[in-house]
Amino acid sequence: MLSGVIPANKVKRPNWLQSFFSKVETSVYPTVNFDYEYISKNIMGQFVEAEADTTPVVLPDFGTREMSFAYSKEGLNSSDYEELVKRRIGQQFGTVDVLGNEAWALQQKLMYAEQRFENLFEKTAADILIYGGYSAKSELHRDLKYDFCRTVVSTAAELAGDLVPAANLTSAAVYKPWDSANVYMPVVSDVAGGAGAKAWTKANIVAGTATPVKDLVKMYETAKFRVGTDAVLMSADAYEAFNIDVETNYKEAASQLTALILRAERDVLPRTKDVQGLTLKRSWPIGNGEILDIYVYDGIYSDRLTGVNTKYVPNGWVVLIPSSDNGIKIYGRIQHPRAQYAPMPRWLNFWENSKTGKREWEYHTSFVMGHVEINSVVAWKVV
Repeated sequence: MLSGVIPANKVKRPNWLQSFFSKVETSVYPTVNFDYEYISKNIMGQFVEAEADTTPVVLPDFGTREMSFAYSKEGLNSSDYEELVKRRIGQQFGTVDVLGNEAWALQQKLMYAEQRFENLFEKTAADILIYGGYSAKSELHRDLKYDFCRTVVSTAAELAGDLVPAANLTSAAVYKPWDSANVYMPVVSDVAGGAGAKAWTKANIVAGTATPVKDLVKMYETAKFRVGTDAVLMSADAYEAFNIDVETNYKEAASQLTALILRAERDVLPRTKDVQGLTLKRSWPIGNGEILDIYVYDGIYSDRLTGVNTKYVPNGWVVLIPSSDNGIKIYGRIQHPRAQYAPMPRWLNFWENSKTGKREWEYHTSFVMGHVEINSVVAWKVV
């Protein structure tokens, strides 16, 4: 440690959700098409007489979403002379390297710009996993909507069915942030006891109309039908409600989980040490030898305009994140002639005022994020 210098503390980054979008590609095309098929049933063949006419095979309905790239830039400018002659973190007293400080300041600004991109990716990943879509818009960007067509159930019969990728158990409509036309996730409305009777509240759990542990089994079965699940993400209030059901109705099962502690310490807990706001709450046996790791993730970002700290994962949600690598990030062309309009993850533009010596940079990226198996991501609004 240098004399008289206290080094800055490193801060863990809230970048867990974007790690599930690890497949990265580049594209020279102006748009990206995400194709999907509606769920096809496993229809059994039938015995027929040789002379009988049979019904023809019907292929599943096919659809596609054509999506444009969204653009993002961060501006960097050169520091004033008064700022450049100040001592920096780690420098000895009385020694100032002005040009070195300028290079150091640029490195630091690039680091913060990269973190802002990272925050944007994390918010995009959260919206895709939770809502099945996202939007790219601001006062400086046209409104682009990205909808990956996740199946949402809205009746008690559908909720009791085999596959429930998305459902809203609360009594209030959940508006999707990527849709400005007020299209919403419908409430499961015809449940006995009225809308919201299956919401994870203490009163509903005690009354027996809400069944968080059984709901988790339903979510797991939906995820397993596709590709399985890697982790269960609950908001803090959803986990609190889940724990009420465990302590009320499954206390004996909960007490038998001490054997899982060693497994958690060896395999799971290292993930939580490196990510801001990520906490392993418990591992829960789901049957068939499967064990689900339940996390609470309270990572936050600061709103650019208001400065308000906001959670990436809002209150009231349970999300089962699939184990397969079906999350994708595609980088498009950089829209600048000096970049030769080539597709690349980042590009740094630079110009200088030869009279004043002031330098400016702009850090560019162009991307689409998506999920090619959106119904394998199970997201329920429960509180």
